[in-house]
Amino acid sequence: MVLKHYLKYFGICLIFYLFLFVCFFLFATIKGNLNLFSQNSLLQFDAVLYQKIKNSGYQENWLCAFFPAFPFLWKLLNLSILGISVFNSLIFCISVSAIAYLYKLNLVQQLFFLSIPSLIFMFVPYSEALFYFSSTLLIIGLNKNKTLLIIIGLLLCSLIRPTTFIFIPAILGTFYFSQKSIKQTFIKSSLPVLILIIGLLITVSVHFYYTNKWFVFFEAQKLWANYLHFPKLPFTSWGGDPIVRYDGSVLAISIACIIYCFKLLKLKLKKDLIKNQDLIFSLLYISGTSLLILAYRDGNLYSLNRFIFATPFLIISCCYFFSCYEFKLKHVWFVLISSELFWLFFNSYNHIHNFLLFSTISLYFILMLFTKHTNKLIANASMISLIILNSYGFIKLFNRFISNNWVG
Repeated sequence: MVLKHYLKYFGICLIFYLFLFVCFFLFATIKGNLNLFSQNSLLQFDAVLYQKIKNSGYQENWLCAFFPAFPFLWKLLNLSILGISVFNSLIFCISVSAIAYLYKLNLVQQLFFLSIPSLIFMFVPYSEALFYFSSTLLIIGLNKNKTLLIIIGLLLCSLIRPTTFIFIPAILGTFYFSQKSIKQTFIKSSLPVLILIIGLLITVSVHFYYTNKWFVFFEAQKLWANYLHFPKLPFTSWGGDPIVRYDGSVLAISIACIIYCFKLLKLKLKKDLIKNQDLIFSLLYISGTSLLILAYRDGNLYSLNRFIFATPFLIISCCYFFSCYEFKLKHVWFVLISSELFWLFFNSYNHIHNFLLFSTISLYFILMLFTKHTNKLIANASMISLIILNSYGFIKLFNRFISNNWVG
């Protein structure tokens, strides 16, 4: 019975992405860009660097900004560019279907999460799909209180991306909110934190093997201009105005998560325990990732969308929203005004065209509120509209990626 229900979600996932890529090829044909798509067109930006590590290891210090799990797995599997992309697609579909099954998503909710544009990174030679798979194990472990799954998920994640610096405070925070005392917090978090440190040390050792330098990762980060400093305004990103707006939407959602974390802290200080460990960790991951990027990238938000939107942690946070939020008209006005003020940090006022395009993001957020409208027709129409908008964004982003234009 469990397998039957899971396969239903898995089948929907496969059919939906088959539909999206058929739409993409039709779009490319109409635009006359079909010739852009090839095996080599999947090898853009970070994918080139992962291939370089796969083929030659960490022969250059600046490559040590990347962690070894994905390129070494690629080398072990000995797959082509298309082969590793198909492999990534498969493990992602397995993972996202497991999340849909775990949280019992209905059809429109599942399609909404499947259509998130940043998920294009699951279908190219990036580490995102492997990270998604590992994070899914972690989430299931937190949700079901399965220590072994938590440990495996944390170890794999720590070998795929430099998440140890975010995961350690997130794990400590998760057990702080869910345990009665500080002593219990440290008892519960000691093994997970140790595993994260071990994962980091494995990566450090791999880097040392190739470069004969300890902790060269931190040197590599400086070469990529990642160092602690106060962010400059206006906020920017790579890839031009469309990606600035897209990364800006992620930051806006992250701030909402940060605010909610303070709400949870207020409850905790009143001695209320928050038992949803998967939700707490997801909120802390999203909050921590955004704060780290703000602290280290001088106001440049590049890659923020894939660090957050291309993870299952977004689904967990949104699931809570969809299950608990009660629609109120005053919230619409609050979201509209606060988001329009927030876009000023992105220089939205420099031209009416730019202002209106940022305003479309505000309208997207408002549509999310309307998905919880008491009128079912309005709620369903809002959700379907979001799925259509997401799907269009997915196709556009994938087209940008294979055209060698920065996405994230």
